Amino acid sequence: MNIEMKNRSVGLMLRERAEQMPDKLFARSNNVDLSYGAFNERANQFAAYLYSLGMKPGDKVGIMLPNSPEFLVAWLGAAKANIVYVPINTEYRGQILSHQLDLADVSTMVIGAEYLDRLVTVDDKLPKLKRVIVFGASQTAVPKRLTRLDWAEAGSMKASEPAALARYTDPFAISYTSGTTGPSKGALTTNCHVVTFAQDFITLMEYRPEDKLYTCMPLFHALGSWLGVLTTLMAGGSCLVGARFSASGFWDDVRSFDATLGHMIFSMPHILLKNPPRHDDKTTLRRVYVAQRNKEFEDRFNCRIHEIYGQSETGIVTGCWPGTPTKPGSAGKANPNTYDVKIVDDDDNEVPPGTVGEFVVRPKNPYGMMNEYYNMPRETIAAFRNFWFHTGDSGTMDADGYFYFTDRKKDALRRRGQNISSFELETVVMSHPKVLDCAAVAVPSPLTEDDVKVVAVVRPNEKLTAEELWAYCDENMPRFWVPRYIEFRDILPRTPTQKVEKYKLRASENAGVVFDRETLQKQAKAS
Repeated sequence: MNIEMKNRSVGLMLRERAEQMPDKLFARSNNVDLSYGAFNERANQFAAYLYSLGMKPGDKVGIMLPNSPEFLVAWLGAAKANIVYVPINTEYRGQILSHQLDLADVSTMVIGAEYLDRLVTVDDKLPKLKRVIVFGASQTAVPKRLTRLDWAEAGSMKASEPAALARYTDPFAISYTSGTTGPSKGALTTNCHVVTFAQDFITLMEYRPEDKLYTCMPLFHALGSWLGVLTTLMAGGSCLVGARFSASGFWDDVRSFDATLGHMIFSMPHILLKNPPRHDDKTTLRRVYVAQRNKEFEDRFNCRIHEIYGQSETGIVTGCWPGTPTKPGSAGKANPNTYDVKIVDDDDNEVPPGTVGEFVVRPKNPYGMMNEYYNMPRETIAAFRNFWFHTGDSGTMDADGYFYFTDRKKDALRRRGQNISSFELETVVMSHPKVLDCAAVAVPSPLTEDDVKVVAVVRPNEKLTAEELWAYCDENMPRFWVPRYIEFRDILPRTPTQKVEKYKLRASENAGVVFDRETLQKQAKAS
């Protein structure tokens, strides 16, 4: 698949698919079937609704909805209107929520009623926000300065094609990546970037019009949206958008849809392998995207795992391309059409094969990756130094040109398939009145991703229990941020420049008193 540069516009492709195959199933979500033609009409209605509110191309609309038909309509309706969408993690609240909305200049918010109270709580930190479009019933009052609108109003708009659709160079999204040494950054991506990203995924997965894709990844993440729904649109296939991952319901969803393609994150194959064997384990699913091969999973479920390395900022950097032999543990070879890739040392010198360094990337075509970190010029310049984008990830390349991911160079954590900013997590913990100092680090998990450990120093003459700190975390951060382990120490190891030596925290887990929440909860149930 090779879409001409000028045609790499999401709104244009949706219109063309609706004209070519109006009655074919595009997406199923929450038991609602949406054909290409019917969905395009709803997207046009929402685009017209945004225009009726005074929004203009280039304005920013935040979307904080669960996986649902409404998310799809809001997202691709914004694309038809050439309005930049800002997807927000539905777990977010407090400081990280206000930071992301304000930094992205969001003026209009589409939000599920169940999340409205979180928005109201941080309203004083959102001076640019003008209106809120609420989906669902909620008794939560919004501040008088905001205009509250009902989602249903969009359905009364006349569904006509916008006069002008976005060009391939126009901004499409501000997609937040995990902060590492500072607050999370919003990658400003163009239509061309996300279409190129999806096009490469279609090539890797050999996605054909007769295929059906199942994803239970959140739509606020690029995996569910750009590599799930958008790839389906471009390939002319059909997709089932699950509400969330369920170990017990995953295969039932796959079988009910006769899905041939699927998405998984690192831990999901391990979890699914723990289900008791069934006579129909060898399902219709033939090709699965995961970042790491698992032969036991492939043999039991009769499907092939495709390994890929990439980021929201870049797209697919390396992969096991069709016709290329695979190597155990490798994420494949460099993307032949889209990127140049190197492994470099801290001074940006390319390292010899087999030597660990940082992945750096540059596009072969204009608008092939993100434009910038929105409203963060210093971070943008640092990331693109010496004319290469620095991924912050470490790895190696062998003599045959195969790449191997080894670790995250920075301090981002990864848990339950989502990146976590250690900086932002630590900011929440530090706001506890009894905490003097803290650091968050990743510790190995039996599910192959990270578990989170917080190492805390309690203020002098204060007493703080692990249970108290967990309760505080429960109230003030997303669930997947809440640490499994809490360790109390008298002091944190630091360099002469006062940076926490986190490698020491990872290497010496028992230097302080460590509490494991999962073990304590199991003991409490047993008693």
